[in-house]
Amino acid sequence: MSDPACQAVMDARDAKGSFARVSQIFNWKNSIWPGNSTLASYEGGKAGAAFERLQGGLKTCRSYTGTGWVGPYKAELTPEKAPRLGDEAVRYQLAMPMPEDKRLDQIQYTAVRVGSVVVTFSAQDLGRRASFPAGLIRKQVERIGAVQRTR
Repeated sequence: MSDPACQAVMDARDAKGSFARVSQIFNWKNSIWPGNSTLASYEGGKAGAAFERLQGGLKTCRSYTGTGWVGPYKAELTPEKAPRLGDEAVRYQLAMPMPEDKRLDQIQYTAVRVGSVVVTFSAQDLGRRASFPAGLIRKQVERIGAVQRTR
């Protein structure tokens, strides 16, 4: 990774260090790009520490380079206003020009910590800003909170 702060963001996105994780795909009507959520469970206070690393990375990570399916790329990261959900939340947008036509591949990430769980939602689109439905995020986070309170 060309920027160590960005590595912290990618590690959080991939739920590195979690005890267990599960992903769910959301297929949208009139879109070829699915949405995704990843629910990651952490032991002890590790969810808070993982979220703190994500927040720290988002303070300075603005771009990084890498190699993907279509070859080398440069990604631009833009923090966005986070929803007021769970114990803490962040939101950011990644944009990468596609080599064929230079349209932007855009991915929005929303991460929310609820107790010992971090759930990350992502939506992707090509040539326009991506957005995961806010109501669905809120509903999923409320369900996670309800389960945490019954323990």
